Amino acid sequence: MKVLLVQDSKAEAVQLSALLRSYGHEVDCATGLAAIQQLTASVPDMVIADWVVSGVDGPALAKHIRGQDFPHYVYFVMLTANNAANAFRVAMDAGADDFVRKPVNQEDLRARLNAAERILRLETNLRSRVKELESALNRLDISAVMKGSAIAVGNHNGMSSGPMPDAFTSLRAWRSIDTQLAAASFEYLPPKFEPFNDVIPICGEKVPLVTLSDVAHGVEMDVVLLVDPASTKTIAKNLFGDAADVDTNDLLLEMSNMAMGGVKASFAKEKYVFTGSIPQACDVPSSTDFLAKFEKGRVLGYRADGIEIVALVGVKKAEPTRIPATELKEGMILAKDVKNGAGMLLLKAGYRLSSSSAERLHKLGSSFMVELVQAGAA
Repeated sequence: MKVLLVQDSKAEAVQLSALLRSYGHEVDCATGLAAIQQLTASVPDMVIADWVVSGVDGPALAKHIRGQDFPHYVYFVMLTANNAANAFRVAMDAGADDFVRKPVNQEDLRARLNAAERILRLETNLRSRVKELESALNRLDISAVMKGSAIAVGNHNGMSSGPMPDAFTSLRAWRSIDTQLAAASFEYLPPKFEPFNDVIPICGEKVPLVTLSDVAHGVEMDVVLLVDPASTKTIAKNLFGDAADVDTNDLLLEMSNMAMGGVKASFAKEKYVFTGSIPQACDVPSSTDFLAKFEKGRVLGYRADGIEIVALVGVKKAEPTRIPATELKEGMILAKDVKNGAGMLLLKAGYRLSSSSAERLHKLGSSFMVELVQAGAA
């Protein structure tokens, strides 16, 4: 991997960069604000940053990275000698993916880097798959135009009207969503997952929820992963070797991200272009209560080597809502194109707002109303 090491101490930077290179990684070093310039010049696969650096601290750097629209995901590891009880939570809330206390245990760090590399490799494979599908769809559209025919792709200026298409459940992607979720979410877990539907795991207080919205078709899909605490610990141990310092909530959110990527790639083959929300923690639903909110739903169970995972999937007609531009936030999904007073296109329908794009739209003022997918407006 290409690693950017952000460290003020020259001695520590030399020692840690030598260790990382011995593991086969390419390493660049920077301090404080210079790291931001380095990120702009060349986007790394991973940033390993000390909590205390000149110009910008570790949490602030993590927030900056999460606010950027980089061409690929940047994995962030926070290094710290901070023993405060809330240090881990502060780091994770800022956008860190992992948290390593100093002095660094070499074997522990190596195991964590290996796990990060697996996650980044999966993200790269999914991104490549989506690009291939988008390219194939573009070729089909061009071919249709050349022949004088039209391929229905929906109204990209806004959400389609009318009820959710009855043909949705006949789509191959919907019928095979169980295998798609297994391939995307559980690729880095024990092989040979067996489906089951006899038991719903008893989970903790919160579970991850991902909402996907296809603006052109006016369809909204929710995916909730239910994993019991014992299974979560087993997954963490499989990935990191030691589950003691792993935030299981963050682990489940990452699994939800992988599930979202798999669903998006699968439905792209059917010309459904879903935009995913930022995974959110929600109260644990019963399968009956969850499915009652949707027009169609599935309960999918997977079991292997002491791990049980249940995915609840529901789909319904998306309902847009309108709010002032000044109230826009990161993660909201546009239901219609946003144009300025001169008619210039600012952002297209289906775009999920980043923190920086939301701030730019704030300048349109409180009287400027923006239409959002309902889920993204929460």
